[in-house]
Amino acid sequence: MSKQTDLINIPDAITVSGSNVGIGTSNPTAKFSVAGSTSGDYLAKIESTNQFGLKIKTTSTSNSHEQLAIHDGDNNVQFKVMGGGNVHATAINLGGTGSANRLTDYEEGTFAPSFQNGSFTYSKQKGYYTKIGNLVTIALTVGWSSRSGSGGLTVQNLPFTPLSDSNQYRAGASLGTISGLPKPDVYQVTAGIDAGYTTIFIRHLRQNAVWGGVDVSAISTGGEIQISASYHV
Repeated sequence: MSKQTDLINIPDAITVSGSNVGIGTSNPTAKFSVAGSTSGDYLAKIESTNQFGLKIKTTSTSNSHEQLAIHDGDNNVQFKVMGGGNVHATAINLGGTGSANRLTDYEEGTFAPSFQNGSFTYSKQKGYYTKIGNLVTIALTVGWSSRSGSGGLTVQNLPFTPLSDSNQYRAGASLGTISGLPKPDVYQVTAGIDAGYTTIFIRHLRQNAVWGGVDVSAISTGGEIQISASYHV
């Protein structure tokens, strides 16, 4: 054959159409196409008796170009490898096959924490977060150089809304270096996250284990709060 348009059919096996080769299809649409339905076994296998298996190479090094993609029956991408090395998957099971072993989300980024009540001039506003599955870990710093007004001292703008359930979910937060907050001898300054609120409440814990809020009007005109916490969503 001398023409690119020539077609060779080997019954039930291979089709060559131009520069495309197909197995199980009479109309290969790519350089190599495999089609069929094999009950109880894989459609295709690649087995090697040495240390090398399958190599896929393109000239792209861009994370906007797919090197390898696996789609489901509705043509939704379930897994893909990009030219820049990024790997995308809708979910990964770790240590088992059940739903409790399934990791469906990972994300990291920044956010700008601020106080919910009162009026502040901020000197620092920086927050970092990492979300792995349903657990969010944050670290933040809020600094201020002036303040006015009143109301409970509450840090807002958490990147994700905490879990809200019938058990009234709460999570504790750890305070790092703090300045500008009132600290009577009989009180301990604490911080906590309540169900359904994208805020951290700054509180005083009294000797009798009863807690109360810290009011904006009671803090210094300048100060800084450092907080780290983990909570479920």
